[in-house]
Amino acid sequence: MTPCRSCSAPIKRFFSLGRMPPVNALLRKRDIGKERYFDLSIGFCRECFLVQLMKTVDPEKLFRNYLYFSSATQSIIDHSKKTSDELIRKFTLGKQSLVVEIGSNDGVHLQYYQKRGIPILGIDPARNIAKAANARGIPTIATFFNLKTAGELVRKKHLETIKSRRPCQLP
Repeated sequence: MTPCRSCSAPIKRFFSLGRMPPVNALLRKRDIGKERYFDLSIGFCRECFLVQLMKTVDPEKLFRNYLYFSSATQSIIDHSKKTSDELIRKFTLGKQSLVVEIGSNDGVHLQYYQKRGIPILGIDPARNIAKAANARGIPTIATFFNLKTAGELVRKKHLETIKSRRPCQLP
């Protein structure tokens, strides 16, 4: 039986969407028929009540080369502008602050802080998207955010580097 991600108790399958291809994994004509499918069965833990996928797809397969750019969607652009304005006001963010966005995609949200002179740092596992964000001047590290990444940021003083506006060397 599959163990729960939270408490390791056995989880019970209660629903399945079958085998599905990854979202936004558009194929070239020559690759039709080579599509990867993943089991989307959902389970429930009777101990901690967490609902979760029965099988975890390797994040490397899903996110290292991602096709969706947030800046391609006008509603996300509008939402990012509105949200950044609200957060800057609510938390009195300024040049002394630092905004770190995990899963920052191409920096569509971070750009609004940067335009107001607030130091920023994006973290996104998609190498192609992080490269595009960096090319737009949005400092972005292409990695998965986890405890190890957080420790490296602190040890390597990346956060102080961004706040002091010295060039950031990507790991």
